[in-house]
Amino acid sequence: MKKLTYLLSLLACVITDISLASYSSLTTQALQNKYSTSGCKLSRFSGSSERVIAFKKRLDRARYNTLHQTTSIDTHDEKSTPFFAANFTKTLEHDYTSGLLTPAGIASYKQLLKSLHSGKQDDFNAIVRAPGATLKLANPQGAFMFSFQGLDSSLFKNSVFPELSTPEAAALMIENYLLALCRDVNFNDYGLATKTDTNEKGGSLTLLAAAILEDLGSAYTGQRNKQGFIDISVLFRGNSQGDLIGNYLSQFLLLSIPTIYPGGIGINTTGSLVTQEQNQLRSIASKREFGVSFHDFVDLQNGKIPKKYTAQDFDQTTKRYIVTGRDLANYSHYDTPYQIYYNALTILLGYGFPFSSSLPYGNTSITNEAPFVSMGMADAYSLVGAVALEALKASWAQKWRVLRTLRPEAFAGLVHTAKATGHNQFNLNALLFTSHAGVDLLELIRERNELQSTKAVDPEQLLTPTQASTYLLGQVYPEGSPTHPSCPAGHAVIAGACVTVIKALFEDTLPLKSKITPVKVDPQDVTQLLPLRNEGEDLMTVASELDKLASNIALARNFAGVHYRSDAAGIELGEQVALAFLQDHACSYNEQTFAGFSLTKRNGTRIKVTATGITVLS
Repeated sequence: MKKLTYLLSLLACVITDISLASYSSLTTQALQNKYSTSGCKLSRFSGSSERVIAFKKRLDRARYNTLHQTTSIDTHDEKSTPFFAANFTKTLEHDYTSGLLTPAGIASYKQLLKSLHSGKQDDFNAIVRAPGATLKLANPQGAFMFSFQGLDSSLFKNSVFPELSTPEAAALMIENYLLALCRDVNFNDYGLATKTDTNEKGGSLTLLAAAILEDLGSAYTGQRNKQGFIDISVLFRGNSQGDLIGNYLSQFLLLSIPTIYPGGIGINTTGSLVTQEQNQLRSIASKREFGVSFHDFVDLQNGKIPKKYTAQDFDQTTKRYIVTGRDLANYSHYDTPYQIYYNALTILLGYGFPFSSSLPYGNTSITNEAPFVSMGMADAYSLVGAVALEALKASWAQKWRVLRTLRPEAFAGLVHTAKATGHNQFNLNALLFTSHAGVDLLELIRERNELQSTKAVDPEQLLTPTQASTYLLGQVYPEGSPTHPSCPAGHAVIAGACVTVIKALFEDTLPLKSKITPVKVDPQDVTQLLPLRNEGEDLMTVASELDKLASNIALARNFAGVHYRSDAAGIELGEQVALAFLQDHACSYNEQTFAGFSLTKRNGTRIKVTATGITVLS
């Protein structure tokens, strides 16, 4: 009888698949509720075979998630821009005079498009990379992975990079140039016009950056202060409310990472934190840039690494806290996909931050048990890792299947050629070539690049003054950008997904100072921390500092020169991924008093997430 029941369930699945097309236009909440509630209400004690119950749960979640529909996006620039210059073409063959794709490179890009439309392994294998390329395309087939928890990657959408000739695109590139100019300024020195913030002519690099961005008007879409202006208090910050509280860096990038209590018992039997790992790194020599000469730039586009770090580039003796944009860029260079959020989770657990009161273990409705496999430490760490992969699937689908946006290094190549030759072949916006706040930004970039003819650590890597005299965007990483398209940033999507999951598990409205003393890096000794005093510490919450952490990591990649501010919109995409993921996960628990996850979205809205939907709490 049980076997017959199981076979009938399988038959129901087949019938559902056949009839699903008839529901494709019915995407109402009512239909979603119908398909999500019956299965989720079942438990292992519902009277049927457990394998049948498990099957019904999966079937209902699949039905619910399939009712979402894809949205098509018109990639106008790809269709209209010669040489596919508005798109990601790295590792394909580029000409060493123009920096653009050669005829062979154009053929390779068309082959890439063919493979992305067919999905066939033979088509991917037929892509011809540039002669001598050592780098390979970063996993375009990853864009086709299926998801079995949360929404399929094809069902998400992301904001589109503006067309190459628009003021908005120019503003994004201008901010990248400014980030490069300011990447060696200590965050504590912003606005001082002294120490690391001097332009060596008596002025402030960061005040100038703020003035230039302000001069761009509505073309610039970054953070503004309460009066609607761009000043030091908002310079290079993310777009969440938490980004405007306190100093630039999230507390999760400064606090030491503690040892947590023994697994499962929920009690710290040691009486102390035992050991703490300091959140420090080895710094890399300031003003060290890659891809500055035009030949090196084309090498990078052709998938080569013309110059590498030397041992002298690193501080071999002392670790320090993150104090500059360059430090932040390097912190996000050597991380594993969810390492930073694993650390944040460990900080919350180790310092005793409570689980969310929306969870039965956090509101005392469960009296004799501590959470572990469900709604506890094991669940939390596993969720962070699992949702990171789902975030990458969604990111890769947008990068490769939809947008295929050029990287900032390639955009700067177009700017350089237009400026150096006087021929603006791709009709780049005039904002890029005009002065702002009384300053010619491209000339400042050329002067900075020329330092690579005098200040490289390894004499063999010194450029000649002529080679270094370019308008290219110097890269922090020897390899330049990764070998996958720019938008959305994978780091940003992971950040948005991971912090959303963490917020769902912890009491995210809790002030940080209830458990720890908020800190900053000592301006006099970058190996030490100081407590914050009247610097916004009273307003910091778990949610606000997690949101700032997501921004820090997304924008770290901008400091490196490999992403635009618009790519950081991937944080919101990651949030979408996590919310759908949590809806499915909510259906897996046995705890009857679990009524859903409550959390604060990045935009400040309080929501409840259940298997049947997402509702606004305030």
